[in-house]
Amino acid sequence: LLIVGDSLTHGTAYPNEIARLLSLPGNPHWKMLGTHKPAGSAIGVAHEGYGGWTWQRFATAYEPHPDGTYRKRSSPFVYLDEEGKPTLNVMRYIREECEGEPPDFVMFMLGINDCYNANPDDPGSIKKDIDTMTKHAEILLAAFHQAAPSASLCISLTTPPNSREEAFQANDGSKYHRWGWKRIQHRLIQRLIADFAGRETDRIYLVPTPLNIDPRDGYPLDNAVHPNAQGYHQISASIYSFLKHRLEARR
Repeated sequence: LLIVGDSLTHGTAYPNEIARLLSLPGNPHWKMLGTHKPAGSAIGVAHEGYGGWTWQRFATAYEPHPDGTYRKRSSPFVYLDEEGKPTLNVMRYIREECEGEPPDFVMFMLGINDCYNANPDDPGSIKKDIDTMTKHAEILLAAFHQAAPSASLCISLTTPPNSREEAFQANDGSKYHRWGWKRIQHRLIQRLIADFAGRETDRIYLVPTPLNIDPRDGYPLDNAVHPNAQGYHQISASIYSFLKHRLEARR
């Protein structure tokens, strides 16, 4: 299993819980792939989750002068080619970072940072940001499908925001509001379903993560989009259930 995501993944709460669930009796041997093992990662837990990252950054970002932090670094999937040009190369990533072992599942938990700055009162602004996001999602998914044709490519639908306006005020003051982001997030999910549902022949699957997370009790009082421990466990339960379903279907 390879998990690719933003700050919700970076915090490693739900990858840790997925690892615990996968370790329960009756499950097959599991292994998490990835180069990122933040402090607090449970034994065996790794991923490619970085705060503030987007589909576009994973598909294109190259940093010629990394400083060792996640903020100033290249995408783990982008390398210089023979001509010195930054190129998306998932096959090389699998060869060098996964000991040549392609993942059976790739879980993408992205979307918030791609669209958070859109103007919720301007449908054209929302569409522009979502168009950019889906364009780079297609690029990244195609690269993974080429490098790991047997892998299930799983897109987690973007989770809902905290139900409290106060949480947005605590994070952003008066810059962003719950109703604004909720409208963007709703449209984002509509597009993800429109663009990626029904593509199982391409080994692309949607994971209904928003359905199981409680937008009130699953969030702290002071954070707009990052769940509390209960919320992260709810996300984990959705992903674990999806993985169990897909493993059964593979038999």
